[in-house]
Amino acid sequence: MREELRKREEMLQSQQGSFGSEKVDSRVKDAYRTLVRWLHPDVQASENNLISELWHDVQDAYGAMDLSRLETLIALSEMFGLATDKVSSVFSMREALKDIYDNLDDLRCQIADARNTPAWNFKKNKRRDEIARKIENTLNARKRRLLHELAELEHTLDAFAAAHEPIEDGGFFLPLGA
Repeated sequence: MREELRKREEMLQSQQGSFGSEKVDSRVKDAYRTLVRWLHPDVQASENNLISELWHDVQDAYGAMDLSRLETLIALSEMFGLATDKVSSVFSMREALKDIYDNLDDLRCQIADARNTPAWNFKKNKRRDEIARKIENTLNARKRRLLHELAELEHTLDAFAAAHEPIEDGGFFLPLGA
């Protein structure tokens, strides 16, 4: 056991160059913990061969204290959507980017539709007076129609009031047969 630990330390020292042993050990442990949270068989309870292969690769890389391999496995796990942390993975970022592009396309279509409305660039439009008259005529016609409907409703209410007896609270008495 001690011989194995000594070999790992020698290997780390040869790989580290100017980095300290403690710094690399810490990064290896962090990478390993992240991968364990994502790929442990208790977390990823499935018969997926990819997850199983990645899990065994993680164990081998940690056993060899191979930081670059662990970082590669993190990237692969993110790429295949196996990251279960709340930290944004590359996979989720790609999905979000796809959604953004889809929404951007929808927005472009809405802008194209809006350009066909009279309100678009109204101030710069040379036919502004013609468009303003058309809108004014439409609004006046709608106003006349609503005033006519209001007059009809008032007439109906007056007829109803004349046909029924008023009561003390301001309402009307309705006979049972009405």
